Amino acid sequence: MLATGLFTNSISSLTINRNGDWIGAGSELFGQIAVWEWRSQSCYLRADSHSKEMTSLAYSPDGLHLVTGGYDNKVKVWRISGGSYRNFRTFTVPTRRVQFSSLAVDTRGSLVAAGGLDTFEAYVWSVKTGQLLTTLTGHTSPISALAFNPAISGIDIELATVSWDCTLRLWDVTGNSTDENNLSSMGLTKEVVNFSCDALYVVYRADGKQLAISLLNGNIVFYDPNEGVEMGTIDGHRDLGVAQTSEEDLVTPRRAAESKKFQTIAYSVDGEHLIAGGDSKYICLYSVPDKLLIKRFEVTCNLSLAGVQEIHDRRNYLHRFSMETMNAKEAQRPSLRIPSSIKGEDRSRRQWRPEVRVSAVEFSPTGDSFATATTEGILVYSLPSAGTGYGISSIFGASSCSDSGWLFDTLGIDEQTTPSNARSALIQGRHAEALDMAIRLQSHELVEEVIESIPVDQSKHYLDHFTYIYILPVSIKSLHYWHDLAIEFTSSNRS
Repeated sequence: MLATGLFTNSISSLTINRNGDWIGAGSELFGQIAVWEWRSQSCYLRADSHSKEMTSLAYSPDGLHLVTGGYDNKVKVWRISGGSYRNFRTFTVPTRRVQFSSLAVDTRGSLVAAGGLDTFEAYVWSVKTGQLLTTLTGHTSPISALAFNPAISGIDIELATVSWDCTLRLWDVTGNSTDENNLSSMGLTKEVVNFSCDALYVVYRADGKQLAISLLNGNIVFYDPNEGVEMGTIDGHRDLGVAQTSEEDLVTPRRAAESKKFQTIAYSVDGEHLIAGGDSKYICLYSVPDKLLIKRFEVTCNLSLAGVQEIHDRRNYLHRFSMETMNAKEAQRPSLRIPSSIKGEDRSRRQWRPEVRVSAVEFSPTGDSFATATTEGILVYSLPSAGTGYGISSIFGASSCSDSGWLFDTLGIDEQTTPSNARSALIQGRHAEALDMAIRLQSHELVEEVIESIPVDQSKHYLDHFTYIYILPVSIKSLHYWHDLAIEFTSSNRS
């Protein structure tokens, strides 16, 4: 867990820079922002970015700018200079005050787009000039998320927006114009896609050939923006789980689970997997080609949070949802309130249970780790085979609060890890070092060469002390050969 002491309120948004070294996090309630270098566990920026609630933030692809947006009619661009961040530009809408609910940065880092909560419009600015280039109109409800196509560069820039009006809109932001100041040709609607319920989040795959859209009913829809066809659906509301409801809820736990949905989703670097989080203690990892759940990650087991406990006490259930209890609750409610009266907070209340929630997920550009913003703080998950190129398909580890240390044991490759150095170590009799480098290089031929060179009387020793995470890169053939050596050695001793 990271940065739990950097904010005075819960973390609501999160982003990772291009190198995967810095994590930017924002707290919605007081407009706070922090940039955390997680390897050294150092904080590079902590500031009150917005005077009102800050709703979103994102790194530019080059990692030099951090963009934040909030309800104070401002989108701020922070530039790193001399190891620290400073406010480089501040974007506003000159004609009216707008509450910005989402934002995105294009692939070149030259354009910033933000969606309005109260105006139902999207706005595009130039980072270079600071000018408002265009206003995208067409949605009839608040814009919940937007994203630039990462595969389209040059003068053709595509922007996708989703809204509570149950639509996805694809925009030609530049309108095939090379002049950024030619506002009349910008903001052309390319396509409008209708859904059965509100759209909450949208993200492009890295190649730009697929979109993933999270819906209010808990489904995730895949869409091909080039062909204009739907590519499948994940029915994910059952994967969010069923948890006990609070005392104030008037519905059963299973009925409450039907209203859960994914608030944030992200593609892996290779586009083969999708990670999703929302109104649940679980983060779900899906296979995109198969549209199947691969694994669920439990972000917390803290029973003081609402929505964590899954075991239901049937006696408590009958007591809370019996007709007598429901009638008693209804009888305690006043039928009418005094006009213009406001119900204040009960400050005498001694118990308050925040609900567990995942508000943001983001993959690192290396593809071997991801970060999440949850009710418990920022959690970083890493692969046991981080740095080897095995990617998300390998077995995930637990969160960074594991007893094994800040990071998991990695199989990273450095400058000294080369086939020639592995063979040199093998010639000098350093079999363990040679085997370690061969596994890091994922060269099955080199692994077999090293294993065949290990003396028979030492093979059982290496097999007994073989770390389980090293088994993943080793071919089955190599393991069988090694096992045969151990059996041969044991048989020869018995004879």
